[in-house]
Amino acid sequence: MMSLEIVRKKSFCHSFRNILEEKWNVILYSISFLFFILTTCLAVFFLSRVYSASVIVDSDHADTVQIYFDYSIFSPHFKEQKSLSKEVLTGDKKTLAFKFPAMPVNYIRIDPGEKKGKVKIYQIRIQQELGREIVLSYKDIYAGFYCADNNVDMVLGDSFVELSITGEDPQLISSSKLLKKTFPIFIFVPVAVITFCFYLFLSRFSLSFLLSFFLPHRKQPSSSTSVIEPLDGLRGYAALLVVAEHTWHPFLGAGHSGVLIFFSLSGFLLARPYVENPARLFSLVEISKYIERRVKRIFPLYLIYLFLVYGISLRLGDFFLHAFFIKGLGHLWTLPQEMLFYFLFPFILAVNWLLLRNNLLLIIFFLCSVIGGWYDFSSGEIYLYGMFFSKLPFMLPAFLSGTLFSYVYYRFLKDITPSQNIRILLSLIAIGIVITFTFFSNGQLLDSSDIYAFRFRTTYGVCAALLILILVFMGDCFFTKLFSQPFLVSIGVVSYGLYLFHPLVINLIDKFHLTGGIRFAATLLCSYVVACFTYHLLEAPFLTKTRKEVIIKNS
Repeated sequence: MMSLEIVRKKSFCHSFRNILEEKWNVILYSISFLFFILTTCLAVFFLSRVYSASVIVDSDHADTVQIYFDYSIFSPHFKEQKSLSKEVLTGDKKTLAFKFPAMPVNYIRIDPGEKKGKVKIYQIRIQQELGREIVLSYKDIYAGFYCADNNVDMVLGDSFVELSITGEDPQLISSSKLLKKTFPIFIFVPVAVITFCFYLFLSRFSLSFLLSFFLPHRKQPSSSTSVIEPLDGLRGYAALLVVAEHTWHPFLGAGHSGVLIFFSLSGFLLARPYVENPARLFSLVEISKYIERRVKRIFPLYLIYLFLVYGISLRLGDFFLHAFFIKGLGHLWTLPQEMLFYFLFPFILAVNWLLLRNNLLLIIFFLCSVIGGWYDFSSGEIYLYGMFFSKLPFMLPAFLSGTLFSYVYYRFLKDITPSQNIRILLSLIAIGIVITFTFFSNGQLLDSSDIYAFRFRTTYGVCAALLILILVFMGDCFFTKLFSQPFLVSIGVVSYGLYLFHPLVINLIDKFHLTGGIRFAATLLCSYVVACFTYHLLEAPFLTKTRKEVIIKNS
């Protein structure tokens, strides 16, 4: 039944690919047209940036005028961080100049002061890219702004707008988008040339090459491909959680759940060959291969990232502290955790073999004891330096949870076929875990400021490992198909590069002042493209070489 399902899936994919190849020229034209539209929008965006604004005011009292700027598309959301202020003196008609941080502005809010009295506004002048200037006269201000509350009244004068302030926090807000987007005709020529060059470049590649490049999958010669694919999809889901936390506020803490999934996957997959063949642990050749694979997996991409962030700016101290895993600023805190587990892992397996005599029940009892009591035992004694050079606990339970369920699956459950009722039950448990990781990694929905994924990290780590066990145990079913979707699997394949480089992408995306889901989608798409390049050009050559060496030695 399962082989028939695989044949059908391959047949459908082959037919779909044939259709795409027949329509490849049409697809190229469509992609080029979308590229033209996107490039035009980017040009308009940069040409519409505001550099400065000046307000001519007069006041009957000394006060501070504050101007807010917002780039929201639909309705304004003014924040204190996006505001500038200037002092104005009594009876002094003055031009207040505000320097903007080179960004597009759709809405403006003017706070004329905190004190009661009268303030006159004569003119607002806004400077855009290419010297374009927008001048709002007193009539434009009267027609285009409204008073946000009853603390201020606006009256049209002879050459000014007079504001009568009667309470605290008076606000004058633009009622619509006052600033029109700059759209000069001349931008079509360079954009058209760039689009044509993009088309010529893209047409040099076949559809098969582009699909294999941007939808990479691991090539496994063994029969365990159906097991590994959903685990790559799970790794892709973990990467999505990490990006969501760093770009979308409601998902604060979800990234920690994603990291715990990464840790559990490391424990599960590293243990698999030694659980099936414990004798490999005592072979110097196998141990050397283990070390070589770990070094080639982590170091090439990691050192390139460190060079870009610290090497180019000559922050050599930070470069070497990170290179030796002593320091882990920002998202790099996970790398010292991984490397310490890689170092301890052979010793943990040696304890299972030598002291526990490879007895499954004793191994389960030993690993459960360490998982349950680790943070009490190691509290304040065993830690790693992480974000902002703060002390972080070594999250060994998440790794060992994966190792534990690797023993349970390969020593006990591998040859068992679950019944339909068991599949339904396990699917419900897995869905509950996914919902918890996605929406309850923090306490926002429960009116709590806690990051549950960190506070209850042992529980979340065990749940991550349980999710892995469910995926490999259930075989071919709806849930494993969900995590075997090509795009999710491809994200998992390139997840290491995506994880490393996505903060750099966020820094670039933030130049466009995107927020919420749009910021998340833009970061994910750009980070994924970068990760595909780093995977094929930097990761795969090292990993492929290692696999070829293993095949040659075995043959």
